[in-house]
Amino acid sequence: MKKPDKKPRYEAVIMEFTEPVKINSISFDGSGNFKMFSDGIEMKPKTMHFERGIEREKKNKIILSCQIDGMNTNMYSELHNYNYLVALDTNYDKNSCTAVGTVYEIMISSDDSSFEMIHLTDLKREFNNVMDNNVSPELIALNSLISFFSEGNIINDFTNSRIMVVVDHNLGKLESYNSRNCPLIEGDENTYLPENIRIVYASADKYNDSLFNQLIKACDEEATFLRIKKD
Repeated sequence: MKKPDKKPRYEAVIMEFTEPVKINSISFDGSGNFKMFSDGIEMKPKTMHFERGIEREKKNKIILSCQIDGMNTNMYSELHNYNYLVALDTNYDKNSCTAVGTVYEIMISSDDSSFEMIHLTDLKREFNNVMDNNVSPELIALNSLISFFSEGNIINDFTNSRIMVVVDHNLGKLESYNSRNCPLIEGDENTYLPENIRIVYASADKYNDSLFNQLIKACDEEATFLRIKKD
């Protein structure tokens, strides 16, 4: 049995402003919502994301990274802005790729104080000849999943639904994918992430750290199992 990871974690809310600002006052409420002020004027960043990790001498181990819209230090508060939560993981070799996903619908209470997650389905798909091009198998699987949803499968009213997708790859590029500055798939016609979808990073290695890590871990184990079974 694997021993619990007792290494201390750090949590940070990382912000980007359009220009340098001096924050000299921050107020919090009991739910983790906060406001920032510069000489009495409320300031809001251009972008902001939540990060949880383990400090290391050379490079920190990132456990969870999630771009957030609301001014809140609670990483689960962002789920109030979404209709669906999806986790997707892959296991592949030079010939084929096994992708496993799980889909939940998010139901927000009438007073917006809590939410419930309803499991809709699990997805499993095989891709062949994944190494025949310069696109990573993870992005092939992600793009296929998005196309599947956009065709009216599982998710009702895809265009008007906000969807959070949890992955454990391409951490360095997720911000560019989410901002549509970088295409998911490059080609004659580049394929960009739809406006109603946001990608979140969660490490499968640290599955006890959050709901997002637990979901990606479950997908990782199932994808690995299917690969072993297939071989």
